[in-house]
Amino acid sequence: MVVSVRSPSPASLTVLHQDATLSVGAYANVHLCVYRGELTLSGLETANDHHRALMARYPRTLVLGLAQHNLPLPSAEVRQRGAHLIDENGSHVLAAAMVLAGTGFWASAVRSVMTASFALARQPYPSKAFATGVEAGEWLSRFDAGTVFGPEALAQALERLERA
Repeated sequence: MVVSVRSPSPASLTVLHQDATLSVGAYANVHLCVYRGELTLSGLETANDHHRALMARYPRTLVLGLAQHNLPLPSAEVRQRGAHLIDENGSHVLAAAMVLAGTGFWASAVRSVMTASFALARQPYPSKAFATGVEAGEWLSRFDAGTVFGPEALAQALERLERA
């Protein structure tokens, strides 16, 4: 008996935008964002423009973000616009993951609060917070988005975007 194993196809990171507070990239059909500073309305629109371009290429996308330590909350205006964009893009997004790095009780509590807030917000797709890119990649790889990638390779793409 011959067993066929679907191995991840090679994908490459494409860096689409970079400034002091935000980096945006794509890895296959995964929309990547690294938040380094306060998210502004302009930054949110930039990230959304790139995500829409990715959605034009792929009917179903995944979202993976990384928030660096001690970021301030976005303004009410940015949060309101972000909620609108989640609803607007919801039919194209299969799932979203946010990496909030850190160890210990405090970091774990923040991730739990984020995951609970995703549920309370009733987002149109599953959303969850993780401690590492590999954990997020493992979870995202469960969704059939029409592309195949390895969780480790996706985590490495996010790390490369963070260093870019």
